[in-house]
Amino acid sequence: MRFKKVTIVGIGLIGGSLGLALRKKFPGIEVIGLSRSLQKIARAKKKGLIDWGSRDPRKAFSNADLIVIATPVSLIFQWIREAEKWAKPGTVVTDVGSTKGEIVRRAEREKFRNIRFVGSHPMAGSHESGMEFAEKDLFKGSLVFVAKTRQTDSGALKAMIVFWKKICGKVIVLDPVKHDRIVADISHIPHALASLLVQNVPSRSLPFASSGFLDTTRVAQGDPRLWTDIFRTNKTSILRGLSIYRKALDRFAAGLRSRQEGILYRFLAKSSKIRRDWKSF
Repeated sequence: MRFKKVTIVGIGLIGGSLGLALRKKFPGIEVIGLSRSLQKIARAKKKGLIDWGSRDPRKAFSNADLIVIATPVSLIFQWIREAEKWAKPGTVVTDVGSTKGEIVRRAEREKFRNIRFVGSHPMAGSHESGMEFAEKDLFKGSLVFVAKTRQTDSGALKAMIVFWKKICGKVIVLDPVKHDRIVADISHIPHALASLLVQNVPSRSLPFASSGFLDTTRVAQGDPRLWTDIFRTNKTSILRGLSIYRKALDRFAAGLRSRQEGILYRFLAKSSKIRRDWKSF
């Protein structure tokens, strides 16, 4: 399946970067932007993120071969429904949300007639937000999760695998619940911990923080609305992970109180080795 017309819902960092990547990777493709703001549409067109845009879902969806929803998680499902209402039969719809379980469950309960939905999650982004920070190579070399269940349309799934391989290079197909557990461990919980760290450093000490602190807490600058949605829709996996961290922190405190340097050394040596030996997928 070749996508000739792609509509992107939400022309921010991710949606704008995808528009640039599409125009780079698929010469001749038509990229359509859907936004509630005419100003955003005009800016996106001027920056070369889209070919044209509209505030009208009917106009933006009616002839699209692929619809990509790049909005906060809480808005994704309503746009899936809008796509079903206005898209032509057979249109593939995907999203770029950081959680998949709730979205896929709700989509599969609907039994759509016109669209074929496949959930996606490219592991690319930034603590910045907005189309001003869009980059044509934001997705280059990154990993994309594509959600699959027994109900996933096989043709649409294959099309999305080919699509994301062209954009990013690496695609992992997995169950949406497993996806949410993985991203809780490697993304959502670290974000929560970074946020806790910046809030609990005493104000008298914060001005003296340097590169280590900045690196550790960079993600805490993320969009609060976006991350509220992520935490809400993945709370089960996040709470499970936080309980593990709580016990580990208690063990670390116990080791520190024991005054046994060997315990602390082994703890730090283990962490150092894991981090040195770690290789991304």
